[in-house]
Amino acid sequence: AEFERAPFAGASIAQVFLGKTHAGEKVAIKVQYYDIAKRFKMDKGTVMFLLHALDYFTPGGVPLLRVLPHVFDSLEKELNFVNEGENSETCKNDLSNLDFVKIPEVHWNLTSKRILTMEFAEGINLIDTEKVAKDGFSARD
Repeated sequence: AEFERAPFAGASIAQVFLGKTHAGEKVAIKVQYYDIAKRFKMDKGTVMFLLHALDYFTPGGVPLLRVLPHVFDSLEKELNFVNEGENSETCKNDLSNLDFVKIPEVHWNLTSKRILTMEFAEGINLIDTEKVAKDGFSARD
């Protein structure tokens, strides 16, 4: 097995590394930042405290207080990469009739709440419109 130490992609809650399984398959390994769950909980607490304080001083209250718990619940689910893997499989099933869409396979034996391992799939950056057109795709696809 192999694991490249330098990430090739990054996002708000994780970085993505290239690796190979013991069987030699190239994989993308999404690794959650070590402290993101802790920071999320602290930020959530701070925002709720400030909104409750604002609500106390605002006639009629702050409508956002009724919606924010649902937003936080959704964001908390994003911290669990098992959910992301399950969503990926749902998308794979839903889009299976589109030949030009490739959803990589999840390696469940190498996936956990904070690590998502998927088949590595080469793709086209949609910003590279010349490459998109050269490969026979159009914006309507």
